[in-house]
Amino acid sequence: MLPPILQRAIWNTYRVGQEIDKRPSDDYVRVAQEVQDWIRDQERQREETARTIAREAESTQRNAALMLTLQVVAVAGMAGATVIVGVTQCGRTSRHRETERTRRVQLLEGYVARYYLPQANVEVRELPGRGVVVVDHDAGAIVPYSVARQVMRSQRDP
Repeated sequence: MLPPILQRAIWNTYRVGQEIDKRPSDDYVRVAQEVQDWIRDQERQREETARTIAREAESTQRNAALMLTLQVVAVAGMAGATVIVGVTQCGRTSRHRETERTRRVQLLEGYVARYYLPQANVEVRELPGRGVVVVDHDAGAIVPYSVARQVMRSQRDP
């Protein structure tokens, strides 16, 4: 629909009978040209709006695809981080277990050195279900770590 200002301009420059004698006024022709220009501008604006809407829709689809990709990457990253943390903790647990075992072996070796003669048939070894112990083959006895630790502490702390 034409804007009211252009409608008024058409009617203000219209001369009754000009469509019959085919002689419109110069003002009427000028206003008619302005109306045609306005119509062409409206069509260009509609086309540009349609192109803009299409570009925005395409951009929205690309952004949605990018967001989905980022979500997948985030999930994969979190899974990777979880695996890394798990492996790190496993390594720490393993190192702690080895450190603790080494500490126990050292204490038991100190116990053997302190309470057994060098030629005694004694060894420090790990027994299933019992951990690291002193095995006294001559006496047929096993000294658990907890007993050796208690004896060593009582000798150290008078």
